[in-house]
Order: sequence, then C-alpha cells, then structure tokens
Amino acid sequence: MSHRFVLLIIINSIFLLFLHAFADTGRGLMASRDISPNSIVISIPERFIISTKSVAECAIKDYIIKYKSGVRLSPLEALAFFVMYEKSLGLNSTWFPYLNMLPSAYSLLHLWSDDELELLPTFISSSVSCQKQDVKCSYEKIKKVIMLMCNQQVISESQIEIHFNFYLFQWALSTLMTRSVYMKQKISYNWLTADADVCALVPFLDMFNHSPAAKMAAGFNEHNQHYEIKTFDSFKKFDQVFITYGSHDNTNLLINYGFLWPDNPNDCVMIQFGLFFF
Repeated sequence: MSHRFVLLIIINSIFLLFLHAFADTGRGLMASRDISPNSIVISIPERFIISTKSVAECAIKDYIIKYKSGVRLSPLEALAFFVMYEKSLGLNSTWFPYLNMLPSAYSLLHLWSDDELELLPTFISSSVSCQKQDVKCSYEKIKKVIMLMCNQQVISESQIEIHFNFYLFQWALSTLMTRSVYMKQKISYNWLTADADVCALVPFLDMFNHSPAAKMAAGFNEHNQHYEIKTFDSFKKFDQVFITYGSHDNTNLLINYGFLWPDNPNDCVMIQFGLFFF
C-alpha cells in the first residue's frame, strides 16, 4: 500500500495541490492551477485513512482485547497506540511514508512544564493541567497493554524504552489532536469504550492550514468511499489553499492545535466575575 500512498500524493500534486513551505504559516498546500468555488480540492480513498478500522485490522487488536484490567481503551487511546506501534515498525510499516512526514515535535500546551503553565492565565492553565492528567492516565492504560505484549515476547523491554515511552505517546496523541478529522465510524467495537469514535487521520489532507475565513465542506462521501473537501472559495495558481478547523477562539486553538490566529473573528475573552466588586 505504501507505493499507492506515494502515487496518491503525486496525483494530487500534479493535478491540483502540492506541498510548499510558506513564509507565514510554514508547510501547507499550494494550488497548482486556478481553483474555482464548489471544487473538490482533495479526495482520499478510505483505504488510505487511519481510523479504529485500522486498529481492528492490526495485530495490536488482539492484545487490546486480552487486556483484562476491566478498563477498556477509548477509540482515541487505541488510535494513539496504533500510531505508536506503526511508528515503531519503521520501514516495515505500511504507513511509513505518511508517519515519516509528520512533525517530530508539537507545541501543544499539555507538553509544557508546570512552571511554564503558571505563566498562563488561570482559566487556561487549569484546563491544561486537567488535560495533562488525562494524558498520564491514558498512557497508564496503554502501558498495561504494552507490558502484556512484552510478557508474551511480542516486543522487548528495550523496544518499550525506545518506541513506547511516555514521550512518544504524547507525540502520537498530539498528532491526533492537531491533525485528525471528524469522521464517524460505521462500526462500533465492543472491545473499546463507548466514547465517540469520530477521529481519523487522513494523509496529505492534514497538510491544509487553518483560516477562520475559509468556506468549505468536508466529510466522508458514502458514494465513492472517499473523504473529500469541497471549497466555496476561489484560489489563484500558487495561492495557499486554506480550510477551516472550525469556529475556534484563540484559547481553543492554542490548547488543541498549538497556535493562535491574529485578529481571530471568533476570539473571545474569559471574564471571571468573582474578581469584580460592586
């Protein structure tokens, strides 16, 4: 499948989009020709999408099922574990061409130290502190599955230290937080929790940058079994093609995506009424 993935990128690059490093936003997607409103700017087949369906078809599923602690993994935790596992396989992973393109580090607030978080407003730091605790709890659940695999000699202790440590779990989870799309899964798996199973990684599509002004529609096309994005904007050749990640204020963007948008029309200010005296 890896050579098909490369071919997919080439096809998109030749006919409509190609990767480019922009001075203001960094890596993004540039139009290779003029794009008119109501155009499908990208269409990715389901077989190139990472979702819990991918987990169900992977060897780690058996060990997630065998995990007998009484606490199942959530769909998001299972996806993060899948990304870690495939990353550990290196060139032997079907997903290597995609995983190798991902950032090596992220700027999300849950990666900050406690001392750094104290510099932020309380309403942000308290939210991130809770998020950090959730991340630690999730890793403890996944670590038990990892140890089960180690006990059955599927992976070694040295592999755990190199490929399945807490830092790499944070990286995998950050990848999902910043790059996944909303895609409700058609099948629910009883070996995962009942949490909403709506996250998926769509290679190449996740190279789009955000603009609150972008007008577009995105979703899975049941007719052709592709995830597609339609733009309602027009773009000139060599323009950066933007999509919107949603109507997020800067606090939401900072916590969940790791960046701010200047003059964000969706921005708001948190007012703590307890600080005012009448």
